[in-house]
Amino acid sequence: MKRVLLATGNKFKLNQMQFVADYLKLPLRIVPARDIFGALAKYEKLGEAPVDVALRGAKLIYGKIKRPIVTEETFLKVKALNGFPGLKSIEFVKKEGRKALLTMMEGMKNRKAELESVCVFINEKGKIKKFKHKIKGEITHKERWIKGPLWVSPEEEEWGGWYNAIFKPKGSNKTLAEMTSEELINLGYREGSFAKAIKHIHKEPEPEF
Repeated sequence: MKRVLLATGNKFKLNQMQFVADYLKLPLRIVPARDIFGALAKYEKLGEAPVDVALRGAKLIYGKIKRPIVTEETFLKVKALNGFPGLKSIEFVKKEGRKALLTMMEGMKNRKAELESVCVFINEKGKIKKFKHKIKGEITHKERWIKGPLWVSPEEEEWGGWYNAIFKPKGSNKTLAEMTSEELINLGYREGSFAKAIKHIHKEPEPEF
């Protein structure tokens, strides 16, 4: 089975990418790059957009390990908050929580927001491919979720599912955290970029580790 190195310390993201590969019935095993290369597979999150952060991280890691690598970054941008939390999306939800964002938006009628995920893959020869997926929707007035895996729902851990419990995609009556993992293959944000990346990586030659 082909191994795919994902540069993350986020177990949610790792399991999510593996779920997408399994759902697509592609024989790939998603492996945390840090398990093999340690600190060489880490990068500082810098950039104005998710593509900037993911691309910078992938280039930095590839330059050190000279192996195929995948990075992924997601930004939540809330229109009424001038694009906040943006680069600080993950940091904010981990430190402050979703309810803090809802508090910031109390009384706001404009709830429009978007979630954008970008995967960057650099193959063994150093060729770069970018895979983007964005969904538009709105921030709800309260958290809503059902029981689900950690990348979908906060049922088991407080910040599980990240912003899913307060983000309702355009055209849906459900928040992302009220959907099943299977529904999110077509309606989620990170699932979209992961699926595009996985389909491409599956066609790449088997790398050596």
